[in-house]
Amino acid sequence: MNCSDFAEVYKAQNCYSPEGSYPVVVKISRGDNEAANAQLEREKAALARVKHMNVVNLLDAGVSPSFLVLEYVPGYNLRSEIPACHFGHDPVHEILNPRQSAMRKPPSWRRTRCIMLQTSIALAAAHAVNVYHCDIKPENLLIYGEKETHW
Repeated sequence: MNCSDFAEVYKAQNCYSPEGSYPVVVKISRGDNEAANAQLEREKAALARVKHMNVVNLLDAGVSPSFLVLEYVPGYNLRSEIPACHFGHDPVHEILNPRQSAMRKPPSWRRTRCIMLQTSIALAAAHAVNVYHCDIKPENLLIYGEKETHW
């Protein structure tokens, strides 16, 4: 699914649950890197303390190598929903691709407000138990459900 400096992330299937099989996310430390293991331990401690419907749940964790098993959220990250043209105006792209540029409308105020409200509530829940994310960015915000073609 993804890769970072300290971990590899995979979508997997939990086949051992009494409730039946369901998808999960497994985050595995990269090698025997002390910094990577420490980062996963901090993430594990934080997720164990924050219980909120807008925060991914920690399901399990282990060592050798360090790993986390997280709730799988069907959907996508916010970065994939934000049109690229909002990160820098590209007049050449608009001239060469007028139809594609016309479809890239800015997000509606309602949609933006809804996402920001839910993000703020989740952060407030984390802050209430002295957990501070320190890396809030569109790639780390998951949008549940089907991707909308336009806002």
